[in-house]
Amino acid sequence: MNLSASINIINLLKKHEGTGPIKNGNLMPYQDSVGLLTIGYGFCLDRSGLTEQEATLLLQHRTDKILDQCHTEFDWFKTLTDARQAVVISMVFNLGFNGFKNFKRTIAHIDARDYQGASVEMLDSQWSQQVKVRSHELSRMMKTGGWL
Repeated sequence: MNLSASINIINLLKKHEGTGPIKNGNLMPYQDSVGLLTIGYGFCLDRSGLTEQEATLLLQHRTDKILDQCHTEFDWFKTLTDARQAVVISMVFNLGFNGFKNFKRTIAHIDARDYQGASVEMLDSQWSQQVKVRSHELSRMMKTGGWL
């Protein structure tokens, strides 16, 4: 099958499948015409879910988007080690961008290159109580600038 045929098939499937509800620019899960939980262009979560490869592609896409947002939003982001950038990306992935921006003291410490202070502030949060081990690992990475 050539590329234009493939594009035509994609367009046909998009037309026929639709996407369900959109909230804040994101496609939301919905019940299809026979009551099965579905998302996107007819991806039935009740019957087949996602493959590991599909989940990884989605994760990569979302991570790339967060990385771009962080570079745009935070001047200090480019000065961080890869591990510290990963901490911020992990927090944004977990909390959403607006949720992360509520960590004002953590962000202020990062901006001031006070990574010890940032690591302490990360643990002094409801988020830390909710995600437990994750917050302690990320706090350690923020403090040291290295990977676990």
